[in-house]
Amino acid sequence: MIQCRLGEPLDLSTIYEAYFSVAQDGQVKFEKSLDDGSIANDYNSFIVTLTQEDTLSLDVHSRAFASLRFILRDRTAYANYPLISIEVSDILREGVIS
Repeated sequence: MIQCRLGEPLDLSTIYEAYFSVAQDGQVKFEKSLDDGSIANDYNSFIVTLTQEDTLSLDVHSRAFASLRFILRDRTAYANYPLISIEVSDILREGVIS
């Protein structure tokens, strides 16, 4: 499970669309939509659960980068910057989720 907490208060209950993407070596490895995740009770976190297939699509010897993009019902768009840097070896051990 990955929880993306926003730095500023924002009512995520007004989200129209959301996408959480993880890329590695310039290629998107997987993407999760609002349907794949949930909004935390504090309305300031977007939570997605990664499958073993998701994590095993990553190369343990290469850094990955994640982004969270969403559009509110009023059509205001947001995206995180800088990208979230992930040391894949910290979450994978010998090809198995640790």
